Amino acid sequence: SGGAVEDGIGESTMGRIYAWIASWEMALENPLTGVGVNNFYLNYYLFSPFWDGKNHAVHSTWFQVLGETGFVGLALFIALIAVMFRQLWRTEVSSRVLLVSERNTFVTCNDGIFAGLVAFCVAGTFLTQSFTWPLYILLSMNVALAKILSEKLAVGNFSKAG
Repeated sequence: SGGAVEDGIGESTMGRIYAWIASWEMALENPLTGVGVNNFYLNYYLFSPFWDGKNHAVHSTWFQVLGETGFVGLALFIALIAVMFRQLWRTEVSSRVLLVSERNTFVTCNDGIFAGLVAFCVAGTFLTQSFTWPLYILLSMNVALAKILSEKLAVGNFSKAG
């Protein structure tokens, strides 16, 4: 935890574990709705197994969504990310009929969005960012790229790239 020489589990690690437990308890108490978006911090003391006199952030995108929106919200959030990955795959496959120069542009943009989405998912395990802008910027770029490609394919001015 931050490079300090500690025996066993560090204070920072335990803080995250307590926050994740609190999130789980919030979801169990309110499985359909959670405690409400942006309300984890305010409800932390009610659900945490350890109270040190101050509220803490959840330090996990996944547990934030779980605690604040319940199991239904987490399922919808994961479904949104799965749909984004599926659309990226469809864009990659659909762009194969374009000329190589055009295809390279689409593939490069698509790969950048894919890398950003993977980074969001990995970093989200230890950062609270579910309702901040990064995911939704990636979503909008994903939709825009798919729309541009569909319009290009509808025009039909392309030939099979070899």
